Amino acid sequence: MSETHNIKHEPVTPQWTVWLQTGAIALVALIGGMIAEDRLPLLSAGLFFISYIAGLWKTLPATVTSVGEGRLDVDFLMVFVAIGAMALGEAAEGAGLLVLFSASRAMEDYATSRRDSAMRALSAELPDGADVLTPNGIEHRPLASIAAGDHLRVAAGERVPLDARVTVGSSFVNVAPITGESEQLPVGPGVEVPSGALNGNGALEVEVLRVSAESSYQKILALVAQHGERRSSAEVLSGMIGQWFTWAILTAAVVGFFVWWQVLHLAAGEAMYRAMVLLVAGSPCAVVLSVPSAILAGMAASARRGLIFRGGRGLYKLATVRVIAFDKTGTLTTGQPEVVRVEAPDGGEVSAKTREFARELALASTHPASRSVADFLHATPTSDHFHDVQEVPGEGMSAHDGEAVVKLGRPSPDLAARLGGPAVVLSVAGADQAIFHLRESVRLGAADALGSLARRGVKSIMLSGDAAPAVAALAQRLGIAEAHGMLRPEDKYKIVSDLTTKGPVAMVGDGVNDAPALAAATVGIAMGVRGSAAALAQADLVLAKDRLEDLSMAMDLSARTRAVLMQNLVIAIGAAMVLVGFAASGKLPLVVGVVGHEGGTVLVVLNSLRLLMMGGSGKSVSANPPLPAAAVAP
Repeated sequence: MSETHNIKHEPVTPQWTVWLQTGAIALVALIGGMIAEDRLPLLSAGLFFISYIAGLWKTLPATVTSVGEGRLDVDFLMVFVAIGAMALGEAAEGAGLLVLFSASRAMEDYATSRRDSAMRALSAELPDGADVLTPNGIEHRPLASIAAGDHLRVAAGERVPLDARVTVGSSFVNVAPITGESEQLPVGPGVEVPSGALNGNGALEVEVLRVSAESSYQKILALVAQHGERRSSAEVLSGMIGQWFTWAILTAAVVGFFVWWQVLHLAAGEAMYRAMVLLVAGSPCAVVLSVPSAILAGMAASARRGLIFRGGRGLYKLATVRVIAFDKTGTLTTGQPEVVRVEAPDGGEVSAKTREFARELALASTHPASRSVADFLHATPTSDHFHDVQEVPGEGMSAHDGEAVVKLGRPSPDLAARLGGPAVVLSVAGADQAIFHLRESVRLGAADALGSLARRGVKSIMLSGDAAPAVAALAQRLGIAEAHGMLRPEDKYKIVSDLTTKGPVAMVGDGVNDAPALAAATVGIAMGVRGSAAALAQADLVLAKDRLEDLSMAMDLSARTRAVLMQNLVIAIGAAMVLVGFAASGKLPLVVGVVGHEGGTVLVVLNSLRLLMMGGSGKSVSANPPLPAAAVAP
């Protein structure tokens, strides 16, 4: 890997906003021209001219370029038809086509702009530079200029900028950006720490192991960048229409011109007029509008239910998904531990005094494990039994009750090996008195959501950076047949990429470490409340309410949108073919062609608006019924 994907440049104006602005100017001028058309024809003509200038501002140069390269596409047809409409005296019709086309391109470029926003969100998690220890003191240098073997200072609360090994100091680090697990890991001299890890409350001196372009965090950036272009491809429109529509209409117009002129011996002007009527009648306005109108209506209907689709791709593809991969921590679980039981080391009851000690020390700590102990014991502020209370990074709470040292924290390595799962231990004078067994708190509604997906024929897979035993235990609790633990971001990415070769796959995650897998998935889905900026920027769908139960509703809405979209295409193409048939016969007046063309457009819009009138629950919107139980993947 030779390139550092650290995008921290000044933001530029997104192309989609330019399309939106020029389209808005064209629309305002078009409306003004139509209002003034009867009473002030000169003003009307001027306003139509302004509408054309705005509508062609970005389209015409790109069209000239594509024609020069030998490509004829929908852009060319839109420009050709708009200019042809003006030549036939129907400037309003041509300006309307350009307004609609600008709106469509704004949607496409909005999706394209998401790649850079995702990369900026990922890069924002990492500092621009680092404090390098030199014989002359501390120098702050850009990451790209730091070499392996350099020594850095990492202050408390800062992120580790590069993969490194601790040489001086002790602390604990949160490696969630890399593994997705928010466990605080103790570090000291000789311990390696990955780039992106968040240092705790102890200053560290570290030796750089790998340069910026080869660090763990840059690997995440590179994996996301690898799929950026695929994610920013044009919306479903270009794939569904393609060049065949452009060539069909142009061919029909050219053939019609020569038939009317040479075979039927009409005047060249009359033949040209009929050819332009044919082009207007077959104008792709309704066809072009059929996709974005359905997508926009589907996105609006989804947003009302807390389902934020970031573009048409995810909304169109989600209904086809038959495998969904879930991150564990923060997605299927809350990311917080909970105490399931407490017992003495011999398996007996824990004394009231021991509980009181645990309660007071747990209240003095802000660590999630201590908070779970406090919640389990229904802790409330009590009189102080201790003095010299302190929190030892990576170890837990320590205090003195006047007779002995009392600790609440990690079990000893031997005890941890015997327990086989996470726990918090209270010890007095070095002797263990109580063991609080922990497990991750499952997100409310997660089991119901997975069951609902299974009934639809959707297979659920768990991907986690946590230890394999913890992953297997959670999978068993939730009824997930396939689960993978000890995964790094590149491992999740590879699994999801491999799955996409067999069919559409969705990935649900919330962390920076999930961003590559979200990029590789057919549909990336992020948790909205606790999702990282990188995950939110990369996702096709954001669950704004953090409710996994909403996944089934989102799939229903996707299926309904797909059905409406296909209906729109049938209506639009069917209407265009009928009008083209009449125009080819030479019996279609221009005004009738315009009315018929606009009628098809209105039908497409009205059909799309039906998506906004669905019931609030979203339970009755499914266009694809759930598969029978026998079809559920194992």
